[in-house]
Amino acid sequence: MRTLLSQSKAAAAGAAIAIALYFSGLFTLLAPIPVLYVYVTRGRAAGLTSALASGLIVVLSYIFLMPAAASGDGLLAYVLMPGQGLDVYLPSDVIAVGGIGYFAFYLAIAIALGEGSLRRWELLKWGGAAFVAGIAVIAIVAAASIHLGAAGVIEGLRSYLAAVVGGVARMREQGGEAGAQMAFLADRAPDAAAFFVRMMPGIAVLFTSLTVAINIIVCRRVIKGSHAFSHVHNVARFRVPDLLIWGVIVSGAAFFLDSYALHSGVARDVALNVLIALGAIYFLQGMAVIIYFVQGIKAPLLRGLAYVAMVLFLQTVSLGLLAVGIADVWANFRLRRWRAIHHHS
Repeated sequence: MRTLLSQSKAAAAGAAIAIALYFSGLFTLLAPIPVLYVYVTRGRAAGLTSALASGLIVVLSYIFLMPAAASGDGLLAYVLMPGQGLDVYLPSDVIAVGGIGYFAFYLAIAIALGEGSLRRWELLKWGGAAFVAGIAVIAIVAAASIHLGAAGVIEGLRSYLAAVVGGVARMREQGGEAGAQMAFLADRAPDAAAFFVRMMPGIAVLFTSLTVAINIIVCRRVIKGSHAFSHVHNVARFRVPDLLIWGVIVSGAAFFLDSYALHSGVARDVALNVLIALGAIYFLQGMAVIIYFVQGIKAPLLRGLAYVAMVLFLQTVSLGLLAVGIADVWANFRLRRWRAIHHHS
């Protein structure tokens, strides 16, 4: 009885914190962590209960709370739910489906990571299962949204993105940045928005990959004492199968072929989506390579400064990390270093 009560309290706490993180906006990416914590410390039943309870509350919030908040009555006027700002561009039912699906996306990642921890899956299978779970939810939400009105959803997204791009360009222009360039960006905002919509499949893969990677890194640091992730010895050993590089080669060839010979547009968009998706994966592999070498720095202060520099200059060195990840297919930097150390020892 006492054990059941303890598990119920943990499940309730995990659900409450997950909901708070989801609605915070700033820490939404970490929404899987509370449910995952319950999953690996209290067991599968408690973890699934926490996920179900939090999911039910979010569903009820979008059904009942969002319409009341949109009406602007009393204190509810200050409630801003994820996706609510799109009400000018999209129907309320599409926003509700998207908001509920967005939270389900995080729950799916939490459950997959929790299940993989209990089953002691190795790193690639563990992260891969969470990635597939997240992509499956995105596909279901996209299908449901399109079923509610494909033309309206796509046009609404284009209008919203065009407004965002135009707004950013105007803000930067007012801030003193190159006026001609910002004016050009503002004028081309509809085209940029249309391009972004066409690239959404690749962006979904990119976002899911980064979300899974962030949660894996954070959960291994935050969740202590239960040896939940002892089967994953070092995330810096992350490496995808070498055959995946053929996706980059074929997609790159298809992009240039369509750009300079076929001019269909469709093949170019498909190729770009594949390149964005694979680029996210090889970016993570490149980061794993750099982290592997940083771990070899014996001085804790220098090692810490190296990690801080990576975070601060991540946007600047992102293309370099992508290049390192792709080059690792042939160079296999970490294996070479291990062999060198083993040989000298």
